[in-house]
Amino acid sequence: MYSSVPLRQWLVLRFAWVAALPLLVVALLVWLLLLPQLRADIELRYQTLARAVSGQVEMYLLSARYELTAITKILEERGQRPSTYWFVPLDAHVGTGEVFETIYIVNSADEVHSVGLPVAQRQRREDLLGLDLSRRNFLREVRSLGNPVWSETFLSLISGRLSVALAMPVPGGRQVVIGEIAMGPLSEFLNQLPGDAGLLTMIVDHRGQVIAHPKPTLSGQQINLSHLPLVQKALVGEFTTDNLTFEGLRLIGSTVGVPQVGWTVLVAQQRQEVFRPATFTLWAMAAGLIAALLLAAITGWILARDFAQRIDQYTERAHAIANGDYEQSWPISRIEEFAILANDFQRMASSIRQREQALIASETRFRDLSSMASDWFWEQD
Repeated sequence: MYSSVPLRQWLVLRFAWVAALPLLVVALLVWLLLLPQLRADIELRYQTLARAVSGQVEMYLLSARYELTAITKILEERGQRPSTYWFVPLDAHVGTGEVFETIYIVNSADEVHSVGLPVAQRQRREDLLGLDLSRRNFLREVRSLGNPVWSETFLSLISGRLSVALAMPVPGGRQVVIGEIAMGPLSEFLNQLPGDAGLLTMIVDHRGQVIAHPKPTLSGQQINLSHLPLVQKALVGEFTTDNLTFEGLRLIGSTVGVPQVGWTVLVAQQRQEVFRPATFTLWAMAAGLIAALLLAAITGWILARDFAQRIDQYTERAHAIANGDYEQSWPISRIEEFAILANDFQRMASSIRQREQALIASETRFRDLSSMASDWFWEQD
């Protein structure tokens, strides 16, 4: 046999389920639709920033390449000239050393024929003339391929800063122009990037070595990120967005390549900062859902109480009728069903009273008839 529960409790539970079901559906939709979209938006945002940085790096390297291309054309036009002839034009291209650490003209014997230096380093020119560069791999490659070749990053002999060299053959001759391009401006550019708190942008070469960092002091250090799965994928051409740990911080990062030199731009930020807007939104939604659930529960409790009180009124009068009290005043309700129920109860009470009165009258007649029959039998005896 089932145990009974009060109507109010039964109604409150049903109202709570009715209120909670839409909220559960909303939570499920957030989990299935909103969260994946948030992850996609985060990936798109960081990929876009990484591509923007990659584009700036490409422009920086291309501008240096255009200058070296112009020098090779001048060499092609003017042919063989003494070393001193090239000092002034090469020095003009190097300037103060903001882009070029130095520019070499290398002869057919792989020796420095002429060199352009920054203003502060021009007293060292004589030390560099005649320097043998035959052991430089990129110089051998440019002679064998006949096309411009980028070197690995290295520390410049002139400034001691991290640099990369671009070797370009002079058309129609055996001369090669080599420009050592400074990496310092790239670190300065990364340092000036506007961004959210904790945003970290780095450039790594094809070995995973950090060559540009927002902190210029770290750019020249031997920091290698090739052990990170995200960087490992980038080194084989798979650029994506994933989690990583750097300097003890849990980050989310995106990678984009710099095709011209085979470098990788890494943009990363702490997870708590990445998900802060989404977390705030989700907490706000959760608070709203909880508030809605509480409001629905309170409203349901009030409605259940009111409904149960109405039913109690009819129940009390039904008990009174069962105990023989048929003179009941039934509550007036604007609800059609309650009005019909009150009318039916009133008719039922009236019908029961009429049947009881008829039964009493019938019993009275039966007793009178029995008494008359008994007297007749006594008279016959």
